[in-house]
Amino acid sequence: MKIIKDIIQILACGIILVSVGLNINNQLRTILEARQKNKEISEEIKRLLEENRIWQRKIEYATSSAFLEQEVREKLGMGGRDDYWVKIPEASDEARPNDTASFGEAKPIWRQWLELFMLK
Repeated sequence: MKIIKDIIQILACGIILVSVGLNINNQLRTILEARQKNKEISEEIKRLLEENRIWQRKIEYATSSAFLEQEVREKLGMGGRDDYWVKIPEASDEARPNDTASFGEAKPIWRQWLELFMLK
């Protein structure tokens, strides 16, 4: 009877030790996974903070007077007090070259290119 009691105690201790070992193994795996997830989340936080800084700069610029002046110039075509506008007159009919004028016999384009690149 004593031998059976000792075997049962040894088996119980063995089962407890295996259970404790498996529990420790699961806890270590959980800790490693948590560290990995923590690292990923930290990287995501850094990326989001940088993106947030970029958006903050864009918001600051969009609410500045420089942005408003740029938009007025580009979209509305308005200028500031110190701007100078130059209006270039269109060429009159007299200043345009006469398309009907003939300068002798017209040569084909290929002949003109050939003469341009060939030395005579």
